Amino acid sequence: MAYTVFLKEDMAGQVLTSKLKAGRYLPSGTATALENGAIVQIGALISGQRELHTLTNPTTSLTLNQVGIVYNPEVILDKATSYNQDEFRNLAGANLRVYQFEKGDRFALTVEGFTATPTVGQYACVGATPKIVPANTEGTGATIGIVREIFTLGGKTFYSIEV
Repeated sequence: MAYTVFLKEDMAGQVLTSKLKAGRYLPSGTATALENGAIVQIGALISGQRELHTLTNPTTSLTLNQVGIVYNPEVILDKATSYNQDEFRNLAGANLRVYQFEKGDRFALTVEGFTATPTVGQYACVGATPKIVPANTEGTGATIGIVREIFTLGGKTFYSIEV
């Protein structure tokens, strides 16, 4: 199964640490594996933790400052096997990096990160799943940004979004 490949083209969280959160994906209170490029709701701090938030599936009623996008480096612990980026997902219970969105951010995803194949000019919206919802008009959940470019890198097609 192919998973989303995520490229941080220019994200505020790369230099502005207040836009980089840490969390654990716990939908319905259960630790669950999650791929990079997933949109999550950033919840309250986990009991007993100073910086680790509960991450859950987003809803369409959230504002942009309540969600973020997951990206952890693709570190494979099983040295006996090699993987491609599209075969990687974060393990259940893993601590995850979550980048909150800031106007001017740019990132790119493969089609697996969307609910449908986007086109240039479409809005990238928050839906009720960790996948980005492409829409022709704003209003389908919080608007993350606009699909600005489609490009190929390493044989994979990426959809670049500008916040």
